[in-house]
Amino acid sequence: MSMIMQYIWGMVPYCFIGAMTCIVFRVLYHKKTKTKMVWKREVVIILFAAYGAGLASQTIMPHWDAGINSGTGRPYFDIYLENNLASVNLIPFRTIWNEFVGNNSHIAHSDIRSVTILNIYANLLLFSPIGIFLPILSEYFRKVRHIIMAGIMISTTVEILQYFIGRSSDIDDIILNTVGVCIGFLAYKCLVCCIRWKKKGDTEIEAVKK
Repeated sequence: MSMIMQYIWGMVPYCFIGAMTCIVFRVLYHKKTKTKMVWKREVVIILFAAYGAGLASQTIMPHWDAGINSGTGRPYFDIYLENNLASVNLIPFRTIWNEFVGNNSHIAHSDIRSVTILNIYANLLLFSPIGIFLPILSEYFRKVRHIIMAGIMISTTVEILQYFIGRSSDIDDIILNTVGVCIGFLAYKCLVCCIRWKKKGDTEIEAVKK
């Protein structure tokens, strides 16, 4: 659980930058087009931008390091696009199975369980908000097949980009990410049902009062 929290805290600065950038662009957009702001929609767009920036920081942003060289006193900024531990897996469920049975030469046996949990939960949780935000912002994604295709396309794009920035690319991640999107979509559907049920109940109460 602590490893998952480290990922979440790592996303926070990027979420803030994404939100601030989105606010600036949305204000400029409405001033240029002279359109009226719908605040509920704007809040969702800003939250989506914040989430997107945080997600990108953990998935498609290359590993980097910055600081002051203790020897020269000069600042440095390094980007790492190669990783000897990076790999490509095109066999479904191979990585998940190997982690469950402890078959991973790059990970200490004592860490296999925690890494397996992190891999599964991180992929499910990180992508689940997509299944909530997309149907809120667009009616097109309120159909199951459309949200599934969105999940596949987004996660596949992420895995392809990871191949070029020194990270592992794995079809198992695509599977888990897409399931995560579907879980988010299910949460969205439940939320919509609850809102409709509440509105129906309020309407019936008002009718009884009259």
